[in-house]
Amino acid sequence: MAQLVHVDDIARVEAEREETLRRRQSFNIEYRVMHGSGEVRWIALRGEGYYGDDGEVKRVLAINMDVNERKRAEEQLRESEERFRALPIAHRC
Repeated sequence: MAQLVHVDDIARVEAEREETLRRRQSFNIEYRVMHGSGEVRWIALRGEGYYGDDGEVKRVLAINMDVNERKRAEEQLRESEERFRALPIAHRC
């Protein structure tokens, strides 16, 4: 997985995953991946660790989901809100 993660997200993804496993929490981490074509897409990594009697992580089950369309919609909404806030008050309805 790490070879596909966007270089700017690698450290954050690894740190979040390790921290949630250390705390014995499930994780939900969103990050960007680089495709061979150069396209950047957003992925949500969701999973949890399974621990042995010694408390150590024995197994991690996780799933990657493409959330690119949702992230695009969120970005468009954020940009629209910024444009709205930049309007003079008299022009707002």
